[in-house]
Amino acid sequence: MFSLSIEQIIKIMSMPKIGRKTAYKLINEINYNISDDRDLLDFLNEKGKSYRLPFYSQDDFNSAIIDAERILTDSEKQGIKMLSYKDDNYPVLLKKSNDYPIILNYKGNINLLNEMPTVAIIGTREPTEWGMKFGIRLSEVFAEQKFNVVSGLAKGCDAAGHRGALNVKGITTAVLAHGLDKVYPKENKPLAAEILENGGLLVSEYFVGQGALSNFFVERDRIQAGLSLGTIVIETDVKGGTMHTVGFTLDNGRILSAVNHPENLKKEPKTQGNQLLIRERKARPVFDKSEVDKLMLDLSSRFNELNIQCEGSYSISTKIKPIADVDLTIKLNETESNNDLELTKEKKTKGRKSKNKPPQPGLWD
Repeated sequence: MFSLSIEQIIKIMSMPKIGRKTAYKLINEINYNISDDRDLLDFLNEKGKSYRLPFYSQDDFNSAIIDAERILTDSEKQGIKMLSYKDDNYPVLLKKSNDYPIILNYKGNINLLNEMPTVAIIGTREPTEWGMKFGIRLSEVFAEQKFNVVSGLAKGCDAAGHRGALNVKGITTAVLAHGLDKVYPKENKPLAAEILENGGLLVSEYFVGQGALSNFFVERDRIQAGLSLGTIVIETDVKGGTMHTVGFTLDNGRILSAVNHPENLKKEPKTQGNQLLIRERKARPVFDKSEVDKLMLDLSSRFNELNIQCEGSYSISTKIKPIADVDLTIKLNETESNNDLELTKEKKTKGRKSKNKPPQPGLWD
């Protein structure tokens, strides 16, 4: 089997007119050992004809060499590691998705993505107060059952997903839309640091030094979906950015769930996307403990079917604590002492009563 080093792959990706998909096709065409830079340049000029690529000069290639050296040097300084889709420990679920990254940049233990079942908990950046607390508590429950909670480190529902896992000392993975030398939004820099301190993971397909561009967030969404056995939408409107992840989840044949809100929240704009997905039967509803229990068991079953297991043939389905034994009650009128996140609605309603009354009886009572 012929393979390339990370450095050689970065050089290919740094060449003009070569995007991710073309680079992937070129790499898969390699059927002999590329021993040095001269061989690599000759290969690109020979195979590039099939992809209508320009003829690359030595100067073109020298620029790619400089880029690769900078990326490798700066990554090492920042504690960023890399692996390619050719590596044995590349996340199995991600590689089974329709469009996976050629190289993953990461901080933390990348093996967690193969050793634990994963669930994405996502949604709008501006959730209702109820949605924010629901997201935190739902994430706590999954993390307590040894699920790796995947999200995008954005404000709102993403932050709730990460926060819930951290509240119970669980594992959470943040997928970023830029190089790992920075955190966006900057308000969540402490949250990113806490994820790593707690044994979690930061991942990105973008190299060190690359800033966030608008289209990168859509690309980030495909990775969130690809890394996860299933996706849970906490809250979204009909045309929210969350719908990108929804589409990727369905395209990959993964389980899609959406929170089914209580009646007093069903007129909220940020719940309309959830209701649409449930109404069209694209997403299974999640609200009571029986629905969460069924979802958790289905996700763990898929995990075991994929044979993504850690030492000792670890099987998550045999270790799940029944949801009925867990207190999942959410009360909106109480302060959560272990949650440092400010709730969007609390800022706007300070000094006056919230329009979003807590459901009666309490959630999952």
